[in-house]
Amino acid sequence: MRLPRRRDRGGDPAERLELAARALEDGDPRRALDLATAALREARRAAVDDDVVEALLLRAGALFELERFADARKEASRACRAAPDAPSAWMELAECAYRCAEFEEAVAAVRTAVDLDPDDADGWHLLGRLALWEEDGATADRAFRRAARLDPREYVVPVRIAAGEFDRTAAQVWATIPAAFQARLRNTLVVVEPLPDADDVAGGFDPDTLGIYEGGTALAGDDWPERIVLFQRNHENVCGSLGGLREEIRRTVLHEVGHHFGMDEHELPY
Repeated sequence: MRLPRRRDRGGDPAERLELAARALEDGDPRRALDLATAALREARRAAVDDDVVEALLLRAGALFELERFADARKEASRACRAAPDAPSAWMELAECAYRCAEFEEAVAAVRTAVDLDPDDADGWHLLGRLALWEEDGATADRAFRRAARLDPREYVVPVRIAAGEFDRTAAQVWATIPAAFQARLRNTLVVVEPLPDADDVAGGFDPDTLGIYEGGTALAGDDWPERIVLFQRNHENVCGSLGGLREEIRRTVLHEVGHHFGMDEHELPY
């Protein structure tokens, strides 16, 4: 969540807004939500429009961190109505709509955000990810390239490969798992999908997830059906080279295998 830019001013609700922003930065969204809610009441009583918008965005950010994405979306939408020229409000709405699988709304919001602030690399990258959900590869490529130009330390121009090549790379990684572990994974399939299911995203699943493990663990016995699902587009979005993509696939597979054995990735003995 992008915090609103603080302004130098004294008095309430400014103090509560400052404390709410600090609580959100410190990883305490519940306290941030309480403080922002109190600040919103005060700002409305005082009829200070800037403080109202800031309180709405802080409430949206806190709700987002609490994974209350639909509620966060409502607060962000109110902020957009109150400050239609504020790119941060439209960006917040885009991120919240994205997590609610409201992709058309998210695209419209992020396009407004980058129109208002064309140098926002985060906005362009989000537009690229959204364009993939809309199956608009040309827009996605342009947006990802723009993001990488604006912030090359944070973003890359994604490498794209054919589905078959991605499948082969995943199979090669799977083959490197030692035989002793393979024996406990005989019911496990590695499946590649372009992106997560939109219904799952609407239910709270992270649309940018690289992979997921489905099934029981080794502790539960060997008869549970199991799948490791890798999301190709999400892997590609964070990799600027074939070597980097192969390494990212390897990390995801090992991470998900770790779930099978009830371990974290760093605990695996290979």
